[in-house]
Amino acid sequence: MMNQKNTEQDKIKNATAASGRYSMHTMSFGVMLTHREAKAIREKLVAYCEAEGLRYYERKNEWAGTKELIFPGFLAYGLNSVKVKTISKNPGKIYFLQIKVNPRMMFHKDSHPFVYIADAEDVRNSLDRVQDFLDMTDINEISKECFYIQRIDYCANIRLGSRYEVEEYMRLVRKGLCPYPTTRKEEYSETQKRWMPTRNSFTVCCKSYEFSVYDKQSQMMGENEKYKAEDIAEAEGIVRVELRVKRNKVRYEKKKSDCESEIEYLMDTAEISERLLDKHLRECFGTGCFVKASKAEEIIWESRYKDKTKERMCRIIRDTAKNGLQKARLRYEEKHNNFCDMMDRFNFLEISPITIRQRSEIEYLDHPIGYIKDRNANLPR
Repeated sequence: MMNQKNTEQDKIKNATAASGRYSMHTMSFGVMLTHREAKAIREKLVAYCEAEGLRYYERKNEWAGTKELIFPGFLAYGLNSVKVKTISKNPGKIYFLQIKVNPRMMFHKDSHPFVYIADAEDVRNSLDRVQDFLDMTDINEISKECFYIQRIDYCANIRLGSRYEVEEYMRLVRKGLCPYPTTRKEEYSETQKRWMPTRNSFTVCCKSYEFSVYDKQSQMMGENEKYKAEDIAEAEGIVRVELRVKRNKVRYEKKKSDCESEIEYLMDTAEISERLLDKHLRECFGTGCFVKASKAEEIIWESRYKDKTKERMCRIIRDTAKNGLQKARLRYEEKHNNFCDMMDRFNFLEISPITIRQRSEIEYLDHPIGYIKDRNANLPR
């Protein structure tokens, strides 16, 4: 009985700790409408926007057979976008109301809502705020209980000490693995005239999710028309870890977490965020810290592994330094089939095969999971 009580207390303690380190910043709600409901909601939103002087516009995609009436004027209310969407399919049409929500913008719009992320209370209250929006615009055809989660962006912020440290850290994480079934996201380089991995982020994606570790300030500077100068300055030193989960993955995680409703699922945001972000960080980078190659090889040769294993581990370090861990893996697997075992050996020694440049001023950088715990920057200082 005592052990059971301790286990329950540990769960509460762990959940409380996770709620301060792991959360989300944006999510999208959706609800399917009848033709009559869609017509009524469109008319009410248009009437409200015209009365309040808010902008709205229509967007069509003939190829996809979609038409959207978009209402971007509710950002100050914490709603990134509101859309009434029509999809033309044989034999008829399907209608949706879609609302994209930033809980931090809802409740802390004057405290850098695009830099920091929602706390547990913000997440819990976000659906109530959606209901307030429905009441404000006189939309009584649906209620907050009708919505399902289309997408949710789990994330955690890390604050590093300097710009130099951020650049060095991004150089390291950009060398990470692309776990199955993901592919590396690329962007076109005008200088090199070819597609290359994204410069200020490590991003892998598949049909159900997109996982990214990126320099928050560089991301905001690249879209500076969207952000205030003080918000961009506030993002200095922040690296964000983010998992953008799409509808099919949301449904899977909801079932796995034994959540019967969307509200119940949102209540578990911190625990789900911690489990998923840590999982993807381990898959892409292992669990060891980052040190220089000379130090990593010293640790390997001082270990009790066989000399042949040590040689293979050192070769992985050298190949990773040149071309990244993904290509080092492919080269290793040309002759061997136990790369996962090799990663386990690196993890056991608590080092990463991704190493800091020899000429760098920095000798040591922790794994992202360690920094999420020790240098968390989800909320303002």
